[in-house]
Amino acid sequence: MRWLIAIEGVSENQYLEDLLKKLDISIHIEADETYITSNQWDSLESWQAWQKAAFLQNLIPEINNSLSFTLKSICEYKENRLCLPVVFGHIVAQAQPARAYGSITVTEQIPTSEEEISILKLEQEKLEDAYQDKLVQDSSRILLILQDERARKIHQFLHQELNAYHMYNIIQLIEEELEISEGLHGRGRSLLTKILSINKTKLTRFYESVNHPYVFGNDARHIAKKDKPPENEPMYLDEARLFTLQVANSWFEKKCSENYQSFIRHSEP
Repeated sequence: MRWLIAIEGVSENQYLEDLLKKLDISIHIEADETYITSNQWDSLESWQAWQKAAFLQNLIPEINNSLSFTLKSICEYKENRLCLPVVFGHIVAQAQPARAYGSITVTEQIPTSEEEISILKLEQEKLEDAYQDKLVQDSSRILLILQDERARKIHQFLHQELNAYHMYNIIQLIEEELEISEGLHGRGRSLLTKILSINKTKLTRFYESVNHPYVFGNDARHIAKKDKPPENEPMYLDEARLFTLQVANSWFEKKCSENYQSFIRHSEP
C-alpha cells in the first residue's frame, strides 16, 4: 500500500467495510486513526488517489443512502511508516448509526429452547443471505459505474433533475447499448421491450409525450412541434419519471448480472 486516506464514518459499520472490500479497498487502522487504502492507487499521484476516493464518497450514498463516510486527509506510507499528511480539506457527510448494515438491521436474540434455536438459526441464515445479496447488488452497481462510461452517464442523469431532456437521454443511452451488444443497429426500441421486458405501449407513450409541447409544455424536447396531440394517452411527468427509473433499473440489473457472472467465470481456477 502507498496512499492511505484518513476517513470518518466507517468504524463499526460492518456493511460499509464489507462493501469497500468488494471494491478492493481495505481498512487500515494506525494510531487511533482509520484509513482506507487500495493497491489500485499505488501508481497514482496523491491528488489522483484522493479524487478516486472522493468519487466513491459521493457515489456510495447514491447507491445505498444508509451509507456514508467523510474524507479527512491523505498520507503516503513509506518504509513502513506514515509521512506527514497532505490535507485537502473536509467533505461533509452525514454519519450513520453503527449497527445499520445497509438496509439490514441486526438484532440480538437469546434463544431458550431447541425450537427457538432452530428458528433463530434459519432467520440468521436468511439475514446472511440477504446481506450477501445486498453486497453483490451494491458492489456490482458501483463497479459498473466506475468502469463503464455509459453507466456513469446514466447514473449522473438519474441524480439530476429528471426532466424531458434527461429522461430521453437515459432511454437513448440504454437503447444504443442494447443495439451495440446485440449487433442490431436501429432496433433499440424492440430490444428494449424484448430484453428488458418493457411494455411497448408505455414506451410509445413515453416518446410521444417527452417530445411534444402539448404534454410537456416548454420542457418538451421538440418545443416547436405543431403536430396534433399524441394519439395515445399522454404520459405526464410523474409517470414518465417512474417509467424512466423502471427502464434504468432493469438495465442496471442486467448489466450488473452480466459483469458479476463474468467476474465469477474469470475467478474460477
